[in-house]
Amino acid sequence: MNDISSSFLSEPMKVSDYGMLFGGVQKNLAPAGLVIAIIHKDLISDMVLPNTPTMLQYKIHADKKSLYNTPPTYNIYMVGKVIKWIQSWGGLEKMKELNERKAAVLYDYLDSSSLFYGLANADSRSLMNMRASLYNAMPIEGVQYLVDFMREFENSGDYYAK
Repeated sequence: MNDISSSFLSEPMKVSDYGMLFGGVQKNLAPAGLVIAIIHKDLISDMVLPNTPTMLQYKIHADKKSLYNTPPTYNIYMVGKVIKWIQSWGGLEKMKELNERKAAVLYDYLDSSSLFYGLANADSRSLMNMRASLYNAMPIEGVQYLVDFMREFENSGDYYAK
């Protein structure tokens, strides 16, 4: 099981390695209000704990072909638009390359800064999440602008309380 809210469609992944993938679309795919769940058929069952909320009883959703509730049509439409946009950029391999370049711009600066620093070690660094959001829609120019601003702020010396 993996919550991929922050990394949905940011890089290729082998879906068959998981029993369940789920995540909100609000970071990489569409406005908030839609969750995508990909569940291996073997895990869809009537066997749930008592008092399990209907929204977490995936057999109900599977039996109703994901139409148990009124679907958030605008969000679904936007997911389709974003998937086409990702394809137009060259697909998930290209998204991964772009996301790695964006993360490198920011982490390289953080590693050299005497004021700002990252807490994650090199093996644990995210391509998407830090207190600066580097999701798919953020262009590399936006990341460079942030780094330029941070560098200018650091060089100004104006960060001490007066």
